[in-house]
Amino acid sequence: MSVAEVAGVRIMVRRNANPLFTNYVVQNGLVDYLTGSQSGQFAVREGCELLLGLLGQFDTVMAERLRYKPVYDQYYQQRQAVESSYWVVGVNGPERKIN
Repeated sequence: MSVAEVAGVRIMVRRNANPLFTNYVVQNGLVDYLTGSQSGQFAVREGCELLLGLLGQFDTVMAERLRYKPVYDQYYQQRQAVESSYWVVGVNGPERKIN
């Protein structure tokens, strides 16, 4: 939740198993969008499509994806090369968490 306090866009994946936590996050303004889909039911895709829409790139990405153009192939290769990382809020703001 400390990262949610400083993030630009906060998307929370819905989980019916934690209604008190969800209410807390919503009431304290720590989420901008609560997914309609639950965890395990394409909620991450829903959030990603929302971000693409907010960036004004949804139609472009879909057109490239549907046509499997070289531009999409290049994007896919770049996406697959990204290593996951985790962030925490440190004394000076967001910082990468070292495992």
